[in-house]
Amino acid sequence: CKSSCEATQDDLDGQKSLCEEIQLELNSRCDSKRIEGIVEEALSNRNVQDCLTLIERKADVEDINKSLMEVNRELTQRPTVSELNRMVGEQSLIMESLCSEHLLGRWIWKSGRTRGEKHAVPWNIQNINTNPENFVWEKDRSSITCTSPGLYEVTFGFFTRRKPAVQLLVN
Repeated sequence: CKSSCEATQDDLDGQKSLCEEIQLELNSRCDSKRIEGIVEEALSNRNVQDCLTLIERKADVEDINKSLMEVNRELTQRPTVSELNRMVGEQSLIMESLCSEHLLGRWIWKSGRTRGEKHAVPWNIQNINTNPENFVWEKDRSSITCTSPGLYEVTFGFFTRRKPAVQLLVN
């Protein structure tokens, strides 16, 4: 035991002196080549079993091929650029037809006051307008102009203290 203990003590002393050399070199800011040499010397004493363990954990050719096959399978399932453009075009046509059928405008009479002899309602606030080119609105004006001919559905509601007389004028 004494000879193995002495050998272990000698190894510890060697490692300690090596660390002291590294510390001295770092403190004196020696050139990087010298530090690299000392570090390489320290790493060369590394346990062979640790190196073998690291080598066993690395990916082998079979693992890499399996991963590449998975990536390739995913890539073959994606649409081509022409398929994607075709689908985007179809979706655009559907959205355009849906939007053209749901043109909507909503305005609010917030002031509660009417204008002129005919007691016209001034539309003070535009709540929603999905087609401002067609539904032309100006703040506090009593008319809203539709620029495109066609069939329109008009719904309105007035909430007042007295029963109002309401007329819709169409030109």
